[in-house]
Amino acid sequence: MLAGLLDLAVVGALSAAASLAWFAMHPAQMPPRYWNQLDYLVDLINHHPDVVLPPVVAFVGVFLVWETLFVATIGNVPFARLFGMRVVTGRGRPAGPVRAFLRAAWALVLAAAVGAGPLWAVVSPRRRMLHDILCGCHVLRGVVRTEPRRDDETPDVGGPAWEAGPRR
Repeated sequence: MLAGLLDLAVVGALSAAASLAWFAMHPAQMPPRYWNQLDYLVDLINHHPDVVLPPVVAFVGVFLVWETLFVATIGNVPFARLFGMRVVTGRGRPAGPVRAFLRAAWALVLAAAVGAGPLWAVVSPRRRMLHDILCGCHVLRGVVRTEPRRDDETPDVGGPAWEAGPRR
C-alpha cells in the first residue's frame, strides 16, 4: 500500500506540473469563491469544465503512461519495484505493454467507481485487486520463475506463490 501511495504521489506531482504549465499558457476565468467548497466544486464542474478538465486529463494521461511504461519494462512501477514486487502473467512471465496498459486502464476505471478495485482486495482470499484479476496478472514478491521446471529438479513445495494462496 505504501508503494502504491508513493507512486501515486509522483503521478500526482507530474500531473500538477502539467496542469500548471497548461494554465500558464491558457489562463482560466475562475468564478468567485464561496464558503461551501463542495458546492463550489460542483459549480466548477457544471459551469466551467475548462477549469476542471485539464487536471483530470493530465492525471489520466500521466497515470496510463507511467504504469504502462514501467510495468512493461521493469515489471512494476518504481516504488513497488523497490519493495520487491513484480507484475507477472498467470504463467509467471512479464506482462507485456498491451496487458500493462489494460491493467492501468482498469485500475483507473475501478478506482473511480467508488474504489471498487482496491476494495475487492479486502474481500478477496488471495488479496488480489480486481484490475489484476480482469487482466490475468499477479503481483508477487521475490524471485519469479519464468521457465518450466525440469524433471530432475527437486519440486517446489506448494507450487508457485499465487497458487498456494495467502500465507496464514
